[in-house]
Amino acid sequence: MTPLLLDVRVADSPEPLGRHVAAATESLKRGDRATALRVYRSVLAARPRHPATWTSLAALAVGLGEPAEGRTHAQRVLAGDAGNVDAWVNFGVASWHLNQRRDAERALVHALTLAPGFETPALNLARMWQGIQRYELAERMLDGVLAHNAGSSMLHQAR
Repeated sequence: MTPLLLDVRVADSPEPLGRHVAAATESLKRGDRATALRVYRSVLAARPRHPATWTSLAALAVGLGEPAEGRTHAQRVLAGDAGNVDAWVNFGVASWHLNQRRDAERALVHALTLAPGFETPALNLARMWQGIQRYELAERMLDGVLAHNAGSSMLHQAR
């Protein structure tokens, strides 16, 4: 099976460390893994306080190929805020990369329960289900999400 390209969520953190993580994520997107890894490690060592920073660290960890760390960071956020949709998305993506498919599916379904029209968990879930040939399930889910976000061209394209 080919690896799926799943999207993680970088949260907007008010603390400076969160902005460093967001910049490191952009570095990683440009192919500068060394900078992203250096910033990731330095932010961890600085012990961020804000949940949004930990949510972004989860996303960055997944991007760096460390899904177990990403899952742990997302769990840290969820322990204090079970309604954090971005953390659920990152937990789900990290779980998928760890081959914990049921946890991934449950996390993304839960994210959609919290935010029914949210593109990111819907697109990830659709890719996952389509990747394992559960096309009808993906189609029904996308129809439900489109009922809440009919203007999303990405959801229409995935459908």
